[in-house]
Amino acid sequence: MQYQIGIVGAGIIAIYSAIILLVVIRPLARMLRDMRGGNWIIVGPIAVVLLAAPWAEEYWIASRFEEVCKDAGVHVYKQVEVDGFYDATMGGGLRTRVQ
Repeated sequence: MQYQIGIVGAGIIAIYSAIILLVVIRPLARMLRDMRGGNWIIVGPIAVVLLAAPWAEEYWIASRFEEVCKDAGVHVYKQVEVDGFYDATMGGGLRTRVQ
């Protein structure tokens, strides 16, 4: 499977992760610091879920996209020979020569 995240997507996830760490995880850890080391038993799984969510969503979207679009595209199964052809680069159509 091709992982389709670009530099912009990774930047957005990095900003999201920084916000989660500063706004959710850090205050939660401070509120629970009186538990004498037990606060990371609660805060750790919450942090893992919140920080892994965008990466899991990107993986899910990429896998669904690959599955849905596996048969997409133009498939040519037969070639035939013809006397002439019309190409879109020819302009306005058939040209006649005036003598």
